[in-house]
Amino acid sequence: MPDTTPSLTLVAELASLESATEFARCGAVAAGLPEDCWGHLDLVVEEIFVNVVRYAYNPGTAGVVELTYSVPRPGLLSIEIADRGAEYDPMTLREPNLSCALNERSVGGMGVFLVRQLTESLDYRRDGGWNRLRFGISAASAASASQ
Repeated sequence: MPDTTPSLTLVAELASLESATEFARCGAVAAGLPEDCWGHLDLVVEEIFVNVVRYAYNPGTAGVVELTYSVPRPGLLSIEIADRGAEYDPMTLREPNLSCALNERSVGGMGVFLVRQLTESLDYRRDGGWNRLRFGISAASAASASQ
């Protein structure tokens, strides 16, 4: 049986972000996610995609970003964003100390914190030279993040 998992390969540059977001929204439609969840989905895709563009590859090095999606069950969208850049496991980051004033916090980590808050699941693996970050998003995870 052929693999029918939708996928999209893009150049790792900010100009590709709109295509990545459109692809994720196709997944949202396939999963039956209501449109009021799409803003959260856009934010998660943007955070992960922009981090890949900015940090995965050495400056001046052409890189790629591969996106795939699946619908494990109606109402749940699973997206994987993969790159061949420097190994980086965002799951090892500590959660930021939100009780500190902004000027007292360490730089970095808020994007991963935000992604964790907006998604139902988040996991990372390094596989054959690829960083693979997979997240699941549903109407329930988007709604709980809005509260």
